[in-house]
Amino acid sequence: MDIVKNLIRNEQFSGYYLAESFLKTNGKSYLNPKNEYQTVNLRDFGRLKIRHNLRVLICFSKEKEHEQQEVAVEALRHGHQVMLLPSYFQLPIFHSNIEPIFGEHYLLMRMQNALDNWFYKKIKRLFDLIIACLLLTLSLPILILAAIWIRSVSKGPALFRQKRIGLNGENFPCLKLRTMEVGAHQTLVRWKKNAPDTWAEYEKNNFKLDRDPRLIKGAHFLRKYSIDELPQLLNVVKGDMSMVGPRPLLPREIKSYGINFENYTRTIPGITGLWQVNGRSHTTFTKRAELDSWYIQNWSVWLDIIITLKTFKIVLLGLGERH
Repeated sequence: MDIVKNLIRNEQFSGYYLAESFLKTNGKSYLNPKNEYQTVNLRDFGRLKIRHNLRVLICFSKEKEHEQQEVAVEALRHGHQVMLLPSYFQLPIFHSNIEPIFGEHYLLMRMQNALDNWFYKKIKRLFDLIIACLLLTLSLPILILAAIWIRSVSKGPALFRQKRIGLNGENFPCLKLRTMEVGAHQTLVRWKKNAPDTWAEYEKNNFKLDRDPRLIKGAHFLRKYSIDELPQLLNVVKGDMSMVGPRPLLPREIKSYGINFENYTRTIPGITGLWQVNGRSHTTFTKRAELDSWYIQNWSVWLDIIITLKTFKIVLLGLGERH
């Protein structure tokens, strides 16, 4: 139940809300005014036909397979729709097809990765170019003002190039506005050698520090509203990056990415992605790798549009970066 509530809360664009939940046991029904849902027994399905046009969502569980079948049959018997939520997190279920086999007593789920299809790759590239060119035009005055500010408060160039891992595991220069003092990498090396506590905190917080002494004046503002990442729109136009995709990895992060790295190298990294709209710096690095892998396996144009819209909201509200 908690999983379903979190899904609906985080996916406000879906248009779904939690009306009621069903218990197989003869537990007592109750009303929760805050969440506006009621838990009822399976035997009470009949009375709901009058009150609701229900879509019954069933989360698959091997331990409760028999009970789930009972709920599905009972819901269909009373004229409700049944929706299934499989537990195949890492599989490309977005582009799957259901085929009946063996006299329709069993179902065969055929899966495929959309980003392996050249036509879908062209559609994604067209989406990237349209959005990137539009945003570059609109954000040019902001980029110029930010560059002037950086040069006025610190020594060194306003633009920062960092080696990142892209398609097929090849390196590319990822562009950002510089928000740290020149020589920040050397400071990081010293921490690793001489300040183990600081280095441990840096690793634990997804390679970030809440109060990083290397930051220049105004860096928190630039990062909070993702202004420092606007130059990556040039990476998108060039083709090194996509608008939506897995966050580009640093070489030192490959080992931490684990078994998902091979999947990561199959697509172009993005400016934004599932990680950014699902907690960003508040999530663990392992969770980030899982979200990236799920996106790669289940890409669709609609998914890119939803993530892009969510990103605009996060950026405008300044929710994307923890300081």
